[in-house]
Amino acid sequence: MNTRQEFRDLFDQSVERLETNLQISTDDLAAIAAEESDRLARILENNEPGFEQALIAARDNVALRAGLAVGAFASGLDREWLGLIAGALRFAAGAAAGS
Repeated sequence: MNTRQEFRDLFDQSVERLETNLQISTDDLAAIAAEESDRLARILENNEPGFEQALIAARDNVALRAGLAVGAFASGLDREWLGLIAGALRFAAGAAAGS
């Protein structure tokens, strides 16, 4: 599985579906997400504590780099993106870790 390409395809589709303009290209965003999912996979592989907190931090990093708002400042559209990013990161990390 080419994680970066999978993220790029997902982000390309989501930009169209959600009619969103991101501050960086979907390719750059996919690279960031792939790096974050690799880091999350290592946490799972090593059975380290704190996966959920690391997932939130990774999600927020990806979202902020894309120019999306997080936390109390997130709009409905931003929250939709946050859910999409978190789900994709969780899935990719779990797949890479074999869980």
